Amino acid sequence: MYASTYQTQKSDLKKNVAQRKRTRDQKLNDEAYVVPKDSIAISERAYRRGMGTKPLLYSIERRKKDTKVTFLQPIYYSSQWLHYSQGFKIVDQKSGDEYHVRGYDGGASFGKLMIVKGCNSKYVYVSLLFPKLKKRVRKIDILELPHKTDALPSNDDGIPKSYFNIKVEDYLVTSQKNKKIYY
Repeated sequence: MYASTYQTQKSDLKKNVAQRKRTRDQKLNDEAYVVPKDSIAISERAYRRGMGTKPLLYSIERRKKDTKVTFLQPIYYSSQWLHYSQGFKIVDQKSGDEYHVRGYDGGASFGKLMIVKGCNSKYVYVSLLFPKLKKRVRKIDILELPHKTDALPSNDDGIPKSYFNIKVEDYLVTSQKNKKIYY
């Protein structure tokens, strides 16, 4: 008798938890930002299952008013949620100075999940904006720390996207906006 009651309670609890997850995920989905297809920059590099789900650090761009850090985000579903935390920061290893993320390059809403559709088995570029790095900054850590506004779906792996001992010059690119052409 006791075992039967216990099993029933356990089953009911599992159903309640599953229902709460579905309800929460549906709310997140309803509030998410669906990235317009023409706004998605796709890398030529193909993604294959088993290659890992952590985004790859692609480039660091020192710009006039900010620093743009670009990641190659693997897409492994036909419709996939993306989340980059407002807890991202760059830490200068030498001085300890911190540069906190300002948002996405391109102006997408930073407080919401993003949904990318139609890019299965591809990498897409995701760029974050930070305050301008000082010229003397040579070696950094890029940390994703939990933030009070983070709203993660139930299938998030919970593994922070952090990168350590990054030599800025190894990832440095220059802006092509004001390039000069000489003949």
